[in-house]
Amino acid sequence: QQLLLCVTGPGGSGKSHIDFSVFPVTATSNSAASLLQGKTIHTAALINNTYISMELSSDVNWTTTKVLIIDEISLADKKLFPVLDKNLRILTGNRDLLYGGIHIVFIGDFMQLAPVNGSPIFSSFDDIHWHGS
Repeated sequence: QQLLLCVTGPGGSGKSHIDFSVFPVTATSNSAASLLQGKTIHTAALINNTYISMELSSDVNWTTTKVLIIDEISLADKKLFPVLDKNLRILTGNRDLLYGGIHIVFIGDFMQLAPVNGSPIFSSFDDIHWHGS
């Protein structure tokens, strides 16, 4: 069974302290990614690329990745999730599995910051990209 997990809590409670060597660690903003010594989810999953293939380099070996960490999830517009799903299906080669079968841990505090221009993922309670199948 695929894991989609959200770790939430108030600012400063330690949500972002993850062992970087075990999981690809990403964030929705450059400043948060920098603090985590990680990449933005846009860079790691090639979100803004017009062409996606398994051969493209993104500093993450998606074919062996089991768990993806995405911090500051409250800043993500819900439009990000279908694109992330599509890209991870291609990058992992697992086109029939949600997010390419990668377990995802969403971390953030929905009481802090909302997406700048858009709607938060939880605004659609029936969205498969948030709740899984």
